[in-house]
Amino acid sequence: MFRSVSEPTIYTGTLTYRNLEFTFVFDGEELRLIPPKDKAEEIFRQWILTPLTSQKGETSWVFDPANPLLTMEEPLLTGKCNEDYRVFLFLTRQGERLRFSRSVLFARVAAYFEFDSGESEIARIDFRAPEIDRVYPSHRAVREEFDENDFSKGVWTLKTRPWAETITEKQAFQVDGVDAQAGFYVARKMSHALGESPLTLNSVLTFNFEPTADRAFIFRLWGVAKRFLQFLNYRRNVYLPETKLYATGGLNVGVFRVLDETGDAERYALKKELCVKQSYIAGAEGKILTELAANTLYTRHIPETFRSGRQIDVARFLLITTAFEWEFARFIAELADKEKKTGEIEKTEAPLIAIFDREKRKEKVCLCEKIEKCGERFDALVGDYGRVLYTLNGETFELSDAARRLARQRNAYAHGNLEREFDHKSSLALIYLLHLVYAIQLRRHGVNDVNVKKAINDLFDWGMGFDAIAEASPELKSE
Repeated sequence: MFRSVSEPTIYTGTLTYRNLEFTFVFDGEELRLIPPKDKAEEIFRQWILTPLTSQKGETSWVFDPANPLLTMEEPLLTGKCNEDYRVFLFLTRQGERLRFSRSVLFARVAAYFEFDSGESEIARIDFRAPEIDRVYPSHRAVREEFDENDFSKGVWTLKTRPWAETITEKQAFQVDGVDAQAGFYVARKMSHALGESPLTLNSVLTFNFEPTADRAFIFRLWGVAKRFLQFLNYRRNVYLPETKLYATGGLNVGVFRVLDETGDAERYALKKELCVKQSYIAGAEGKILTELAANTLYTRHIPETFRSGRQIDVARFLLITTAFEWEFARFIAELADKEKKTGEIEKTEAPLIAIFDREKRKEKVCLCEKIEKCGERFDALVGDYGRVLYTLNGETFELSDAARRLARQRNAYAHGNLEREFDHKSSLALIYLLHLVYAIQLRRHGVNDVNVKKAINDLFDWGMGFDAIAEASPELKSE
């Protein structure tokens, strides 16, 4: 139920706040609460003004900015629309100060639900965005049937594939202890309206869960979906302003809209399809989503835009090195757990287990050693990118030298020497480290080596032919 041009942009209705019925006016951004005429003076005097009594016993009313009644107390307000049968549920900014004009209150809204007719439990939410069309390309839903005779007559046949061929297998994940399932599918829309495409295909990220009336949980799921897409696109400027809501059985019951969720799409990244495609992480989506919900997958190093991610400063350096140390610690802990359970470990992973054991004994292991040993373990995945990166910049890639430079730079910052400038090779080493972080994260979630390398190739716009890469790195495993 996406808003059309003909729909009103201002809604009015009634809602209850602090046991008083207000008339609300909502323009999609700010919520105005207009009290009944017989309560307007009372609200103005008691909620906005504070009585002061003079020594003579005279009472005067003054504005008190600290009046607690000027703070939004309720996290959720329910309003019934005058224009139709819609019901609005406003997620307020609880604890924020209210603005006022006489007795009219102005409240900022974080997000709101818009139900077609009455409140409903929600069992599924669908997300659409240009980035989703790149992660799970919608063209997979179309099959071209070419006939040379028909084509010469101007007849061109396109056929959509069956639903089963355009839906991914559902992957289980958890948010705050609640089970859910995630998947992708391609939605179809036919239209006979002028100015619209006869057939529109859109890729959709969908979450399914047990029917719930917990509106805060829906907002939480929205946040997890946004972070998931940010991780797959290596940029924060991914926007999900409107989400479709479904009840049990697939009935569309309304939409969920988040305010301040606007911005221009990064056309360069979209055109180049700079992202980790769903086909590369198939089967790992649930694990990634669970860690994102639990804040155990490091994403603070992800830049605001893809282009800004190519700029290096002190903050970027510290965020990327912190991302490495966070993910490295989790990776070696999981390796140690695997060795304990199975007694099996790969030869290249033995030095990493040794680092885990030393740190467990409270021994200090320098960043340089961690980067070098981890780089050796993941050389088949990111080594080629490091070598090509250095060659393009007239340098020779040496893992040990890159690790030393990063460690020296980080130590300088740790001791307050923020004026230390990046040398050319340190900047290249940091870019290599960023690739290594993504390799650890994807591999840790079960993505096989071939797909890890393909994902990094696409995400960072290397444009390498994978057949040539595989020949250069025969140790890659398809698993």
